[in-house]
Amino acid sequence: MNLELVTTQALLTELESRCTDFVFIGIMPLDDESEKRITRYSGNYIVGMGLCAKLMAQINAVQERDTEKLSDEDM
Repeated sequence: MNLELVTTQALLTELESRCTDFVFIGIMPLDDESEKRITRYSGNYIVGMGLCAKLMAQINAVQERDTEKLSDEDM
């Protein structure tokens, strides 16, 4: 399946049919000053919040690992 040919609505509908709980958040830049935000969740609200919290923790762990520590002179 070529995802570039699938509409956002069709993709979200397919995800909803496959998963009992999911969270989808996306941002599409429209031009230099505006953007379109898409947010959709399905299933248990608390489970969705847990999915988001776990993802944020994983992102923060990667950022901390990849960020160089500043020396006292750099600060």
